[in-house]
Amino acid sequence: MEIKKIIANFISLSFIQGANYLTPLLILSYIVRIVGSKKFGLLYCENKILKNREC
Repeated sequence: MEIKKIIANFISLSFIQGANYLTPLLILSYIVRIVGSKKFGLLYCENKILKNREC
């Protein structure tokens, strides 16, 4: 009984981890396609500048 629960938990956590890896890749490709690669690069640079700015 305990082994079945461990296996079920392992499968569930593996699925969640896989989704955590794939979701950013899918969202990033969608945003680049909608905004365009040139504007996406500009937004990325602006975001980096604002994140690294000392307050």
